[in-house]
Amino acid sequence: MTLIDILIGILAVAGVYGVFFLLYVLYAKLSRSFKKKSYHHMVQPEPDKDSNWKPINFSYYRTYIFIKDTDEEYIIRKIKRFLGQDGTDASFEELDNYIDSGLSVDEYIKVNKRDNNDVVDLNTLYEKISEDWDKIFAGENSLQIEVLSILKRESWHILEVKNSTFSDFISLVWWLDDESMKYKQPSAVIAFCQNQRIAMEDFICKIDNDTTNDDFIGSFRNNKNFGIHYPHVHLSKSGNISLSKVREIWFDAELAKIPFDLVNEEKTPFEIFYKRFSLQAHSST
Repeated sequence: MTLIDILIGILAVAGVYGVFFLLYVLYAKLSRSFKKKSYHHMVQPEPDKDSNWKPINFSYYRTYIFIKDTDEEYIIRKIKRFLGQDGTDASFEELDNYIDSGLSVDEYIKVNKRDNNDVVDLNTLYEKISEDWDKIFAGENSLQIEVLSILKRESWHILEVKNSTFSDFISLVWWLDDESMKYKQPSAVIAFCQNQRIAMEDFICKIDNDTTNDDFIGSFRNNKNFGIHYPHVHLSKSGNISLSKVREIWFDAELAKIPFDLVNEEKTPFEIFYKRFSLQAHSST
């Protein structure tokens, strides 16, 4: 066998491996494209008609939302408007005007005195808000939100959401990552759900920014990836998690991005958090 024959043989073998490598790369790209098409460019099947549906019992989970690089005003405005369907907006509107004015309480009342029988009384407004919160949070199975401000860890804020349905929780995550508000947009909003019975059922998810923001991408602790089609989150109390054969994110890599070790720190109920912020906004006036 001549040297030329040997070189030709080596090139032939290399060519075969090269073809296999090229096919593998194309398969990976096509798999992602197919996944994107399946989950994001076509209407995802309703949960009970989806062969990849993984129903969960959301009552088994402790649920957290991690928000990075925004301010408290953004979080407050987003949460209270999320809950506004329960009748709080009318009460908050006056306090919003007060905060935006930059005036002290006495100055604001003086400027906004309408007549002798209609004086703006912020204490009364606070009482009204408390009544509204009592109505919203009345009952054992009503939504509760607690807030932990973390400024020492890359400006993270942690929300713990209690007694929420899957639909309400995912909707809140989506709402907090919405780009329509003029206030400072977070650089990251990541949801972590910790199963209190089976650790491998823990999952992490976020909006898939490569799409039209109608879909979430996530992973269970075993790195099993999934998608959540946001318009369908309300169709089943067991959620609409749809498992994917394509692995796009890794659970541990996503968990490492958030200060999860701080979730057991003392948190403040949102209504108290809001009132405290309102007072602090004018403490120097």
